[in-house]
Amino acid sequence: MNKHINQITRWLAVGSVIAGITLATSVGFAQEEDEELEAFIITGSLIPQSQTAFEAGALPVSLFSREDIDRTGFTSTAEILQDLNVNNGASVPISNNATGFTPAASSVSLRGLGPEATLVLIDGLRIAPYPTGTGGTTAFIDLNSIPLAAIESFEVLKDGASATYGADAVAGVINLILTDEFVGAETRMQYGNTTASTDSSEFILSGVVGSVTDRTKMVAGFNYYSRKAIFNKDRKFSEVPPFLSTNSSPLNITISQAAYDESVGNAVDPTSAGQIEITSGPSAADLTPLPGYEIGTINNNGNVPAEDYTVVDPSLGKTFAGSHFNYNLTSGSYPEIKRYGAFMKFEHDINGLDKLKLFGDALYQHTFSRSELAPSATGNFFDPGSQALIIPARTPTPFIVRGSNRLNSDLGTATANPIMAPGDADYDVERRIVSDKNAFNPFNPFNQDLSDTSRIRLWEFGNRIFRTYTNSGVGTLGIAGKDISDKWDFRTGLRYSFIEQTDRNNVASITNINRLLNQNDPIFDPDSNEYIGSTVAFNPFGYFLNPIENNDVVAEFAKVETKGYAVSDLLMGFFQANTTELLELPAGDVGFAFGADYRVESVDQSPDALAQTGSLIGSSPRAVTDASRDIWSVYAEANIPLVSPEQDVTGFYLIDMNIAARYERFVTSGRDTFVPKVGVRVMPIKELMIRGSYGEGFREPSLFELFSGQSYGLSTVYNPLTDTSEREVSVSSSGNVELAAEDTTSYNIGVIYTPTNKWLSGFTFGVDLWRIEREGTVSLSYERTVERFVSGDLLAGESVLIDPASNALVQVNSVFANAGRTRVQGIDFDIAYALRTEDLGRFDFRVVATWLDKWLFASQPGAELVNFVEEDSSIAAQDGYLRWKANASLSWLYENHKATIRARYRDGFNDGKYADPANLDFAAVFFEVKDRVLFDVQYGYTFFTDSDSWFKDLEVTAGIRNVLDTDPPESNGFLSSSTGYPDFLYTAEGRFYYVGLTKGF
Repeated sequence: MNKHINQITRWLAVGSVIAGITLATSVGFAQEEDEELEAFIITGSLIPQSQTAFEAGALPVSLFSREDIDRTGFTSTAEILQDLNVNNGASVPISNNATGFTPAASSVSLRGLGPEATLVLIDGLRIAPYPTGTGGTTAFIDLNSIPLAAIESFEVLKDGASATYGADAVAGVINLILTDEFVGAETRMQYGNTTASTDSSEFILSGVVGSVTDRTKMVAGFNYYSRKAIFNKDRKFSEVPPFLSTNSSPLNITISQAAYDESVGNAVDPTSAGQIEITSGPSAADLTPLPGYEIGTINNNGNVPAEDYTVVDPSLGKTFAGSHFNYNLTSGSYPEIKRYGAFMKFEHDINGLDKLKLFGDALYQHTFSRSELAPSATGNFFDPGSQALIIPARTPTPFIVRGSNRLNSDLGTATANPIMAPGDADYDVERRIVSDKNAFNPFNPFNQDLSDTSRIRLWEFGNRIFRTYTNSGVGTLGIAGKDISDKWDFRTGLRYSFIEQTDRNNVASITNINRLLNQNDPIFDPDSNEYIGSTVAFNPFGYFLNPIENNDVVAEFAKVETKGYAVSDLLMGFFQANTTELLELPAGDVGFAFGADYRVESVDQSPDALAQTGSLIGSSPRAVTDASRDIWSVYAEANIPLVSPEQDVTGFYLIDMNIAARYERFVTSGRDTFVPKVGVRVMPIKELMIRGSYGEGFREPSLFELFSGQSYGLSTVYNPLTDTSEREVSVSSSGNVELAAEDTTSYNIGVIYTPTNKWLSGFTFGVDLWRIEREGTVSLSYERTVERFVSGDLLAGESVLIDPASNALVQVNSVFANAGRTRVQGIDFDIAYALRTEDLGRFDFRVVATWLDKWLFASQPGAELVNFVEEDSSIAAQDGYLRWKANASLSWLYENHKATIRARYRDGFNDGKYADPANLDFAAVFFEVKDRVLFDVQYGYTFFTDSDSWFKDLEVTAGIRNVLDTDPPESNGFLSSSTGYPDFLYTAEGRFYYVGLTKGF
């Protein structure tokens, strides 16, 4: 503890120096007077506050009004929150998300600790998480399911708050506050588009209607949103990715040395079990820097003889086959999106009980997202967990190579059997790897069944299309009491929320492709009732720019539309009570709050049957998950005044303390936890406030992390056995019911200065120094699994399969574990100035910035902490932990005019790339991804303010995001980027203009 106090003291000393140059407030713009505000509750506390805005508490909270939201020019909740300076690496992005498990969803990551460590609330209460976790495993709140049109304001608590809100409030809390009071009606309409290719038009329509009477407040509204897609090929910076795929056309083949020698007429050693890689495609050096493929294979029509195939240089390693493919030729960058929904909120006095009110809300949102990826990439024809893809030999009586493959030769199913060699028990057993012993493909130039680590891009089957439909809802009903016994306020009620996800994906079936590759299959027999209209099998040996007519005809047989379903819901009962006058102390009244809640969380994932069996090309096998848990908690909070202004204590204008604690019981697992938090606020003088907080917290593992089945995918993994980073390695992850909760600790010290003299009136300054620690961080790292495999210290449930001939990785199976440690610390800055003039209106200037000093992580106990902000790291490069992130704005409001200029700064970060891409040299060269500043402008004018016509108070708004059309910086994602820029920070949008109309009635 002393070490932490010393560290914070040093931070405060540094921050005080910086504060003299550019300090800030964590609350909002300056107030002109010390006016008393109506009692209100700010996120982070359950006790109403009644001081001025800058004295609202000891916790670092940022408040954003509807005006602040509109000034940004953003049109979705996800865009607004991802723009926050406190949002850092590891969020769920809006663009290029189809390569993961959640193409229709998006979320934020406060402090870079991941979306699972950020608690998102609606009106202070929890909602259900997305039914599929980010990466397939980690729970998060989908911001796309919360329409921006329904949000009146939001608050961001930049501190741990488990003592107040329970599990997951580790990095902070975002509280979205729905519109609750509106008189009349208003409708908004907006159109926008990109200027690069005018390819991503956006249309928005929303409306709200409300009334307020003596007994009832009610507001209701609707929203509609539509946006077109962007494709990688339509932007220079993404038309060619940093690495080209070895899932290519022409295909890359793994074949036995003996079968190759037999096919080209060389002397054959029938006892050899050695394998080689061959291709008829261009070498990497032949590829042009442009997305075209005119070089090297123009004459390949699927009939290239065996002697014209090239043996791939074995020194490049087994993961580098010879032919390569640019998947950005057809892949999408920004998805096509449509959303619509409605919301309502009410409050009504209960008859005869003037202190009791019935309250409720309802929110429904439907979202459609359509994403496209390049035609299916097979990965290795053999991948554990998936059905094997097999191209049969040229004749039904092939050249048999004994023990030359890893497949169960009787079933054609991928297993973990290593390559057999002379002396193995089954070496002399002659058997084929296809189940149909008379199978053959007449176009196969090698008279051997082809599988193993062969790879192909199935161009004829078309783009993979992912359609995701989500329906989400939130409903709350309760009773609120005010001034009960002239002291207590309370609210109690029920909330139910859900989000259901339905997938309709167009992909290809491995089972049917295997049939298309077998000339002996009855689908090619005109006398069969399965005949598909062609007597010729599929020819996989061609080049995609030279169409093979028959392939287009028969490809339809293997195309399938999958239908997956998942739903997550949350039922919560709650009771909260508070008073600002529990008892009286010399310095004032003690505020107190307490409460209890009980919630039931559940998730049900039902992937398509083909997806469950691994029978889909280019789609990882998905597991069924059906899990739920019950949780109850009790909590309390006290606000204790120690020194008040009325006491007139020299050197201490005000001192108070906030204490909170929570006990939470996870009924299903039998675990429980108790966490405290304390905050202190000291004001030596009226203009200066020093605040600090210490809190303990926890993050309970998600239902995905606890109960999910084995999910498969492809990933780049470093292999210490060969000292190479192998791309597109088959990997899997599994839940672990033995996971414990993560323990967290958060510290915050802040200084806020609000000068009142005439020279500085209108300025507010402040700085907050913060630190968050996580112990037992739930982590899953394929590289760490391989490291433990090498050291002989695998965790239960982990395994690694390697090719004993080359030590190449075949399969890495990982499980979640409480293995990590995380330390994150930094400083938040704000500076705000409000200038009111008689002749030119009001000017508001604000700068908010976050400096990330350290983002330290160790993936296993005893391992050295690595600073992802400074070190060259593949994890840091794929998530982009930024040292600096800042937003600045200057707004002007005068009569009917309003205008805003914004600047958004994003720092660079460390990355890695190939030393020699032409030769596919794996030696990494580290470089700094460049920083970027994006400028936005907006202007609005209200017409006919003095008119009685229908057009009265018609507001027109026009704006441009990214005025200078600045491209995102180059990034390789440490050899894993699919776009060539950091798509977790930037989109391919470029300059975007918009025009909107708002009309009140």
